[in-house]
Order: sequence, then structure tokens, then C-alpha cells
Amino acid sequence: MLFRYAYVPHALEKLHAWMAHLVTKVWCRNGGAYSVTLLCQELQDIAAEIDAIETDEPSIFDDIRDLDVLIQALAQTKRGELVTMFTHSTAVDDLCHGSAAHHPYAYSDLQAWDAKIAPQLKAFFDDLFSQHIKSGPIKRRLGDLKHHVDAFCKINREGICPFCGLEETRDEHYTTRDPYDHYLPRHKYPFNAVNFRNLSPMCHTCNSSYKTVKDPISRRPGTRQKAFAPFEDTVTFPEMQVQFDAGKIQALAPPDITFQISSATHPEEFDTWQWLFGIQERYKAKLCKKRGAHTWLNTILKDSANYGRTPTELLEDIRANTAADPFLDDGFLKLATLDACKAEGLL
Repeated sequence: MLFRYAYVPHALEKLHAWMAHLVTKVWCRNGGAYSVTLLCQELQDIAAEIDAIETDEPSIFDDIRDLDVLIQALAQTKRGELVTMFTHSTAVDDLCHGSAAHHPYAYSDLQAWDAKIAPQLKAFFDDLFSQHIKSGPIKRRLGDLKHHVDAFCKINREGICPFCGLEETRDEHYTTRDPYDHYLPRHKYPFNAVNFRNLSPMCHTCNSSYKTVKDPISRRPGTRQKAFAPFEDTVTFPEMQVQFDAGKIQALAPPDITFQISSATHPEEFDTWQWLFGIQERYKAKLCKKRGAHTWLNTILKDSANYGRTPTELLEDIRANTAADPFLDDGFLKLATLDACKAEGLL
């Protein structure tokens, strides 16, 4: 990613804390009868509110009770394994950073642990994000995703998707919101369904066209790789270098372009980032557009003729503006392209 998102605390993150308590302290307790009083107090309050409504519809608490029966029937060692899987697989930052102390337990590991319980656990956490988070009792206490993204955008004011640097993001002034990406995909890591360390707004192109269901920490089965976490402490902008044949500048095509992205501090993370979000394809395509490389070159040549300044002077102005704001008018791509033009003798 090109810059960091600041993590914004919100009441909704309590939902993941409730689930952590449910899995580790209730379902995996060392015996004793199930009671709703074992749950976090706020979950108990929600249960009481739902009980007061006469309905035949199954609730989240029916699922909690049913899963409790299944998990409590297991040996204590098996329950301990479930605690380990939950704890490790929800440590998103540690997993992204390649921590040897945290194993990325996936749904396949859950199936190997217990083939009967695994699909029910997955369905429970899927429903938590797709249905229960929208329910009245939870919304009244914690707010909803639109409320969360509004609070998020009031702190994260860049207005550009950090995962590509190309697309604008929607803030609190829009009636719709950008999709929340489950950075570690929830079909593979179901315990992260409502883990807000794993949820961040992402532009539609990054989310739906490129990242889709890719796993940032494992490109192939049985392998691990480092990736930027959604809420990194620091992100250093990478070095970018463009090369192309000067004779093709008027009608560039992606095969004509070499785009090198490097980082002295996070080489593996930036390699993963390029793969996740189709960065090479997208950046090359940007240079080939009508308002891409050829237009950037023509503009600086025209401005030089019109304003009596050398192309080198104008290029240094662009360099200074890009240092102040890399994303203004695609400045980071424009600068790398114009540096290539200068190297090819076009400026």
C-alpha cells in the first residue's frame, strides 16, 4: 500500500470482543452447564431483548446454544485446539508481518479439526457479518457499518484508495460507501468476519476487480509471505522507475513499458501488494491512456514554450509538488514517466 490508514476505534469492534469471549471462555470452558449468563453482559442484554419479542424465527442465541452442545461434547484438548486456532487466526497484523509465533489457521484446518462442527462455525461467523450486525438490537448499541465508515473517513481524509493510489474513495458526504474488504478473506479465515483489524474501506476496483478472494499471506497452498497489514504503523513510499522506447511515446502499449517498483525496507510486502491489486497492469494502462504519458510530455513542452521556462525547471516543480502530495493529478506516476522522458532525451 502507498500510505497508511489510521485505525479508528468504534463501538462495532465490541462485536469481535464478544465473539472472542464466546469462543475462548464459553464454548471452550472446562465443563459446566450452558447459560446465557456466561456471555458478555451486553450480549446477555441483547438476548433478553430478543426473548421479549414473540417470534418463531431462530436467533443468534439459538446458534450459540447449539454450537455449545457440540463443542462441549469434545475432549478438553480439542477445545484447547479451537482456542489456539481462534487466537492465532485473528492476529491479523502478526500474520501479515510473518510472525513465526502465529500460525495462519484456515478453514481447511478447522475442517481437519472437526468436519461436523467446522461448517457450522463458518456459517455462524458468516451470518454474524452478513445478517446479525445489521439487526436492531446490535445497531442500537453499536451503530452500523455506514456509521463506522463515516467516523473512519473523518480521520482518514486522503480521499484516495491507499491500495492503488488511483481511485477516489467515498466519505461521509456520500449516501453510499466503499466496500469493506475482509483483508484476510473470511471464506478462508472465518473467525475474522467482524474483526475490524481485518476490515478496511477499499475502492471498488481494488476490492472487486483485482483482490477479490486472494489471500495476502499465502499465494499458494502451504506457503507464507509477508504483506502490509490494513493498518500499518508506518508505510514508506516505494521507489518507482519507468522505462520505454522514446519512439513509441505517441502510442504506448503496456508491452512497451517496464515499470519497476522497489523498496529497501519492505521488498516482500511491496511484491505482495503488486500481486494483490494488479498494480503493474493498472499503472501501465494509466500511462497508455489519452491523458497519460503522451499528454504529460506534451503539457510540459507546451508550458515551456508558453512561459519561458525550461522543461527541467518545470520537471523540478512537478517533483516538488509530488513530494508534497504524490496523489495530486496522479503526480507519482507523472513524475516517474517524465523522468523516463528526460532519460530518453524527450525533455
